[in-house]
Amino acid sequence: MTSQRKYDAMTVKELKAHIERAGWSHKDCKEKSELKQRAIEADAKPKQKKQAATADAGTGPDPLDEDSDAASHSEASSGSGGPRQRHKGNGNSQSHDEAAFRKFEDQASGLMAESGKFNGRGADEILKEAADLRASVMEASLSESSRKDILDKLDSVQSSLAWEDNLEKNCGRIIQMGVMALTFLPLLVSLLESTFEFAMRPELVVEPADLFNMHAVVTGGCGALGLELAIMLANSGAGVVVACHSKETTESHDIDSRLERLGLLRGSDRQEKGWVEQWNLQLESFESVREFATRVKNELGTLDILVHNAATKEGCRKTEDGHDLAMQVNYLSPFLLTELLLPTLQTGKARVVHVVCDAGLQLPDYLPWPLRRTDPESLPRIDTTDIDQGQAGEQAAESGECSPLGQYAKSKLALLVHSHELNRRMSGYANRGVSHAVNPGTMDSAFGSSASVPAGKPSMRSSMMSKLPPVWIANQVYSYTLGPLFSKLSGSLFHYTLRKPHTGASAAFHVATAQALGHEESGGGLYADSAGAFLNCGKPAEACGRVKAHKQPAVAGDEDKASELWNAAEQAIGEETLRPLPGKYDSKCD
Repeated sequence: MTSQRKYDAMTVKELKAHIERAGWSHKDCKEKSELKQRAIEADAKPKQKKQAATADAGTGPDPLDEDSDAASHSEASSGSGGPRQRHKGNGNSQSHDEAAFRKFEDQASGLMAESGKFNGRGADEILKEAADLRASVMEASLSESSRKDILDKLDSVQSSLAWEDNLEKNCGRIIQMGVMALTFLPLLVSLLESTFEFAMRPELVVEPADLFNMHAVVTGGCGALGLELAIMLANSGAGVVVACHSKETTESHDIDSRLERLGLLRGSDRQEKGWVEQWNLQLESFESVREFATRVKNELGTLDILVHNAATKEGCRKTEDGHDLAMQVNYLSPFLLTELLLPTLQTGKARVVHVVCDAGLQLPDYLPWPLRRTDPESLPRIDTTDIDQGQAGEQAAESGECSPLGQYAKSKLALLVHSHELNRRMSGYANRGVSHAVNPGTMDSAFGSSASVPAGKPSMRSSMMSKLPPVWIANQVYSYTLGPLFSKLSGSLFHYTLRKPHTGASAAFHVATAQALGHEESGGGLYADSAGAFLNCGKPAEACGRVKAHKQPAVAGDEDKASELWNAAEQAIGEETLRPLPGKYDSKCD
């Protein structure tokens, strides 16, 4: 079929030249079909001698010859026109071959030049044209050397574009796999981390404690964790003051009713063990903190346990003292309360416990840049400028420059740094005791289950991916179709992994009462059930559940930064507000 198409494509002149190159005659052929058949026969028997020629070679012009008039006239006048006509045909054939060779060679050279360029047509288009040219060269009447030269060039084109063509063919697949890896791999890692943490989370078992004739103060005591902790301390024999924002609320009355049923309400006829009493404390006011501390000194005299549990996530608003609400409630007021109550702490026995959270303990993502899940700039950090001048405010929040959850995370990180620094300073303050921090984990409570980690600025990977049209379209479709379903499902799974308030309170209770944690050499720790069991962990008791230094934010172990933060807090609160409480302290405090 290929040979048949080759002869069909030839012109009359080309068929004649083809026959003449084989040494055959075509003078007896009157139609193009006869020329085509003679050319096929000539190719089939290229060495055969010229067969029967026409008897009347010069009788008239060849009706198929485009130059028939001139050829007939030449043959009639010469008397031996046959050889002369064949000579002319061979010359036309050679000229035609040379023209075809130059045309093919120019095309092949052009393809070679184009294959070496970075811009221009794609590799698939060039290779397709090269394949078509190769087929034409194979069918053309060229010498072996000429055909070989052109085919060598086409081979060079194919070899140089083979890798590029393969890349172009698989480019879509590579991009698709890359997008899927950048999108789903970080999610998969996060899911595996959460699953592993939940699976390895130990059952929180703590030892009972004998706290008779001891006093404790728990800020945020009307919250889920604070109240559970107060009940545990009171059941162990301690007298506990829970500092609440306001007593004149329905919630406050419900708490008193519950305490009375448990026989723990101070002054109740059913009181058998320790007791619990609610006192007012507004941590957003330094004046309220001083009033509360004065009442503790006057009514309790001595203090054995001080737990800073109160917190707020409503940052980016200024208090009456001119500071960010979250920074004052979560850090500055606990700093002030501790300073005012230090003289009341039992010598060598007191325990100060700071409740921190996951938001303030965030670490840089260990995944490499393309897969990074958070922007390093969104991580909480210690910024003494915010503490000194209270720069975060309502205007900053409205402009988007201040994040309430960001302020919450910063304040909780500051509380952790303060806990370690306080422990270093307490040993020199008449050996008042030790300071610890505890992370109870995310709990199943109104405060605990609400958003805590600031969204911050998305990672560069997230920003880049979200702007890709396919990703943007997929996000829009997802948000209106499967999004609500998966949000509900993930919310149910998240709720299942939350700790009960009693579990978080047990962690704080252990850190506040365990004898192994009360020695000076054991002070300054951060404890969490994510670091292991609190009891019978196969290590020294003070090391059970203790978070290692390298798993805490780097600034937590920076003593210079801690000292700088301490000085900034003193400057922000003011010397007048930090002045010692008036009156004498209980003699047991000396």
